[in-house]
Amino acid sequence: MKRSNISRIILFHVTVLVLCFGGMVHAGDAGAMTGEMIQQAIDRLPADGGQVDLGEGVWTIRKPLRLKSGSRLCGRGEKTVLLLAGGVQIPCIANSDITNGNTDVVLCSLLLDGNSAGQTFTSNDWGKRWSAAGLDAVDNVGVYIKGCSNVLLSNIVVRNFLNEAVMAVRCGGIQVMQCTFSNICQSNSPRNDFAQGAFYTRYAADCLFVSNVFLDCHEGGIALGFGSDRNRLIGNRSERSPSGEGFFVGCGSGNLFLGNTVRYSSHAGGGTGAGISASVPPSIDKDKYPAVRNMMISNIIEHTGGNGITVMRADNATVSGNIIRYGNENGNRNQGGIKIYMSANAVIDGNILESCAGAGIVIQSSSGAAVSSNRISGCPEGVKKDNAPDTSEHGNDVR
Repeated sequence: MKRSNISRIILFHVTVLVLCFGGMVHAGDAGAMTGEMIQQAIDRLPADGGQVDLGEGVWTIRKPLRLKSGSRLCGRGEKTVLLLAGGVQIPCIANSDITNGNTDVVLCSLLLDGNSAGQTFTSNDWGKRWSAAGLDAVDNVGVYIKGCSNVLLSNIVVRNFLNEAVMAVRCGGIQVMQCTFSNICQSNSPRNDFAQGAFYTRYAADCLFVSNVFLDCHEGGIALGFGSDRNRLIGNRSERSPSGEGFFVGCGSGNLFLGNTVRYSSHAGGGTGAGISASVPPSIDKDKYPAVRNMMISNIIEHTGGNGITVMRADNATVSGNIIRYGNENGNRNQGGIKIYMSANAVIDGNILESCAGAGIVIQSSSGAAVSSNRISGCPEGVKKDNAPDTSEHGNDVR
């Protein structure tokens, strides 16, 4: 994106001004603080893009803000609030071309508030929400991007949305850094069997998530859905997700979960979700939608309703150097700190597992697992094997 002079920056402050090609156009009083004013500014950006700079205040959003290629929408941190109007049933922000996609889009230093108390969920067809040709089925979502590449979300706070904070469909190269998501996917929003999270992707590849925080997100933090490959989750934190998993990949391959922290995942109402999971659900053809070569390394996971880490129908996984405490707190006897289920050739090494209600490590209906140099203490059983041919064990310390 080229931003060589002030003519490519749109400023909102005491009055709303559009600076475009060196000219100045009065676009309304800041007292109105409407999304329409922001959209007008975006539309007046040069063809190759530019920046809309929002001042402090509460901007009421009644129609989705549509970001075109090369555009940047930036504010003053939590003092710049984009508030979804009551009863509008829309995404707060979307890219302008969800048919062909957009590129080089930036959102930074903003607070998006979904005003959940003022919303009523209306759509029960979850499938339409990710396949939509239009936005009519995408309601109560913070940011909806489809077909995009090179998108940056930085220092964004997203809170109080009935559904996802962000949905990214058929996207590549998204970067999400130092964002905070809270009170997302609430209990009266739709449920599905595929673990939608606060940040949900579908066919998203080569994305990077660094140092983001997820608090009180009912369905968990980041959920990488169908076809989400080669994504990296580094140094993120998820706490208090009553029904979901902290971080999840389903039917995606080559993903890295490194140095993340998960606490109190799936801990309410007898939940059995994991802290981190790589899986293919039983109803899905894993040859058509595989989850292979996913890596869970050096994560800290504490207080989970189900396993600390689950690998299910996901071959060639690496689970290494993780610290898992108080896993399986809801007491399912077939779960534990780490569970490998119907998955071939998993490598489980150098993990620390403490005070899990089930076994430290469970290998079930899986072949070729290599279990080495793990330290297991305070668990009813060390390594539990059930139909686990060709499992190798060495150097484990069970206390």
